[in-house]
Amino acid sequence: MFRSSNPHNGQSPASRTTKMRARTVLFFGLSLATAAVAADFPLPPCESPREVRDFLMSRPSDDANVPYALRQTEAGQRLATMIEKYPRDLALHQARRTQLIGPMYRTWKAPIVEYRALMEKHPGDPLHRFLYGKMIFGTNTREAIRIHESVLAEHSGFAPAHLELAAIYQSFGVFKDTVKSLEHREAYRKACPEAANAFSASLGLNDQAYFERSAHQLRKILEATPDSDQDKLTAYQTLWTMEFRGRPASGHEALRKQVAVDVARLKAITAPQGSRWLQLLQSGYRLVNQTAEVDRIDARMLEMAPRSRDAMRAAQSSFYAKHSYPRTGKAEDEKAWARQLLEASRDWVTRWPGAVSPHDARFSSIALLEETPLDEFHTAADALLERYERQPDEFTSLPPLHYRVAEAYLKRGTRFERVAELVAAGTAELGVARERDHASDTEPPEERRDGSYGIWFQDGAPMRITAHLRLSQPNEAKRVLREMDEYHLANRPQGKDAQSTTDFRNATLWTMRGRIAEAEKRTADAVVLYLRAGALQRTPLRPGPHRVNAGERARDLWKQMGGTAEGLQAMMEANAFASGGDSLEWKKASLALPDFEITDTAGRVWRLADLKGKRTFINLWATWCGWCHPELPEVQKLYEETKGRQDVVVLSMNLDDNPGLIGPYMAEKGFAFPVLPALALVDKLGLELSLPRNWIAGPDGKLMWEQHGFSIGEPPSEWLRKRALELMGTAALAK
Repeated sequence: MFRSSNPHNGQSPASRTTKMRARTVLFFGLSLATAAVAADFPLPPCESPREVRDFLMSRPSDDANVPYALRQTEAGQRLATMIEKYPRDLALHQARRTQLIGPMYRTWKAPIVEYRALMEKHPGDPLHRFLYGKMIFGTNTREAIRIHESVLAEHSGFAPAHLELAAIYQSFGVFKDTVKSLEHREAYRKACPEAANAFSASLGLNDQAYFERSAHQLRKILEATPDSDQDKLTAYQTLWTMEFRGRPASGHEALRKQVAVDVARLKAITAPQGSRWLQLLQSGYRLVNQTAEVDRIDARMLEMAPRSRDAMRAAQSSFYAKHSYPRTGKAEDEKAWARQLLEASRDWVTRWPGAVSPHDARFSSIALLEETPLDEFHTAADALLERYERQPDEFTSLPPLHYRVAEAYLKRGTRFERVAELVAAGTAELGVARERDHASDTEPPEERRDGSYGIWFQDGAPMRITAHLRLSQPNEAKRVLREMDEYHLANRPQGKDAQSTTDFRNATLWTMRGRIAEAEKRTADAVVLYLRAGALQRTPLRPGPHRVNAGERARDLWKQMGGTAEGLQAMMEANAFASGGDSLEWKKASLALPDFEITDTAGRVWRLADLKGKRTFINLWATWCGWCHPELPEVQKLYEETKGRQDVVVLSMNLDDNPGLIGPYMAEKGFAFPVLPALALVDKLGLELSLPRNWIAGPDGKLMWEQHGFSIGEPPSEWLRKRALELMGTAALAK
C-alpha cells in the first residue's frame, strides 16, 4: 500500500484514485519484470549435473613431458566445450578460475579481468555478479561481501552466496568471524541438505562440536551415494578428517576400524579408477597404517599412466618417504643421501625427460657432490634451467630456482658472470609474489609485509655482491649495496615483526660492508663492520658462499692481524657492541598460552593448569613437515631423560589437518612422548606459524623461549635437546 503524510494532499477523491491505480499498475509491472528476470536467469543448483562432475573427476592425458602451455591449451579447450554446454555451472567456472590463475598463481589477476567483463556483459544476472565477487575475494573483499549480500537480498535461494560468505568469514585476518561463518554454512546446509561439496571448505573452523555434527551428516550422505558416483564419494577424505577432529584421541582406534570398512567399500568399486580415486584410497590406507597398500597404489599409478605427472610424483614421493634428508650435520651423511638421490634421479630423467622436477633432483644431488666433474655439473644446471624456462608453471621453489643455481655456481667457483642474470630472473618471480601479497586486503596495511620478497635481501643481492667481488668488481658490489640501502629506507618494516626484520636487514647490510672491506684488503675495517653485524645477527645463517657468521669472521680476521681475545673484547666494549643476549638459536618470548583442554593420543587430558609450576618443553610438528622429522628422535630422548622429574614437562603439539595420521606415524617411529592435536589451540593464538618450532614455557604458563626452523650445520642434539635442557635449568642432563 502506498501511503502519504497527507491523506488528501489537496486532490479530489477521483484524482487520488486514478493515481493509485496508475501506481498499482506500475508496481505489478515491476513485479512481472522481476519475475521475468528471475526466469531468464535461473539460480544454480546445489550440485552440478552428473555429466559435469564426471568430467571434472576425469582428467585429460597428463603427460609430464608435454610443455605446460600446450597442456593448458588442451585442457582449456575441453573446459570451454563443457562451459558452452553448461554455461551456468559453478563448478566449471571454478575450474576456469583455477586454470586462469595457473598452478603457481603467477597470473592471479586474469580471472578478475575476465569475470568483470562477463558481469558487465550480463547486467542483472546474479550468477555473473556472484562469480565476479568470488574472483575479488582477497583483493577487494569488502566489495565481494557487498556483492554476495546483495545477491542474497534479491535472490534468497542463491545458496552458493552463503557458501562464499562462509569462506570469507572463515579466512584469517581482518574479515575473520567464526560466528558469521557458521551461520552462512548452516544456511547453505539447510538449502542444500544433500550436497557434499560444502564440507571440505569448513575444515579451517577448528570447532570440535561442529566437526562431530557435520561428520554425522556427511556420512549419511555418502552412505546413500551410489557406487557409480565417484566424484561425490571422494568426499570420504573430508569425512575422515572431520571424524578424527571431532572426537578425542581415545576414540581414534574405533574410527580406524570404520575407515577400514569405508576403504573396503571403495576398493570394491570396479568403475574406471583415475589418479584422484587412487589418491583417495591411498589416504584411507595411511589412516589405517597399511603402508604396503600405499606402496601398491604408487606402483599402480606408474603402471596406469607411466608418463603422467601423477606417476612422476608417486615415484618421487616414494623415494623421499624412504630416504629423508639427513639432519645430522655430518657431511658424509649428506653425501651418501645425495648419491642415492642421484641414482634415483637418473631413472626419473629417463622416464620424464621433459619435466622439471627430475632435473631439479639431479642437479641438487650433483651440487651436493663436489667431486662430480665440472662439465657434468654444468650440463645438469643447463638442462634444469632449459626445462624450467620452457614450463615454469609446473614447478616452484623457495628460494627461487634461479637463486639456487646461482648459489651453486658461487659454491662451485664457476660462472660468476652469470650470477647477476640468474638473480634478476629469480627476483622477477619474487616480485610477482610481492605484488600479489601487497594486493591482499585480508590484513591491515601496517601488517602487510614483503613475504618471500625478503629473500632478495637475504640471498639475491648478497649473491650479486659476492659474484662481483669474485670478478674483482668492487664498484659493482658497492652499487648493489646501495640498492639494498635504498630498498631498506623506502620499505621500512611495520607491524609486530618490525624490529626483528629491521635487525635482520641491518645485520645483512653490515655483513656485506664487511665483505667488501675484506675484499679491498681493509682488514681492520672489516673486523669492525663484522662485529657490528654480529651484534644484530642473532640466528646463524644457513651455510652458503654469500653468507658468513659475522662474529666468527671478525674473530678470525682479528687473529690473523695478531690481535688477542682480550683486545677484541676490549674493542667490543669500547664501541658498545653486544656479543651476547639471546642464544644464537633461541629467542626470548613473552606469549601467554591460553587456557586449553586437549586429549593427547594416549587418552590423557591436558590443561594449562598441568603446566603451572613447571618448566615445559613443547615441540610443534606435523607428519607432512619433512624438516620436523629429524627433531623428533631428540624430543623422544628429551622425554625419556626428564619423565621422572616433577618440575619438567616434555610434550609436543601436532598441527596435522587430520589427527588420525598421528597414531600410525608414532607407531611406525616408535615414539612415546605426549602428542596433543593442537591445530585449534595454535589457531586461537593467532600466530603466523612456521614449522618446525619449539617453545619453552615457564612456571606461569608464559612462553620464555622459542626456536624456529633448524640448523643444517650441526645435529639436533646440539641446538634442540642440549640447548633446551640448559634453558630449562637441567643442564646436567645435557652432558
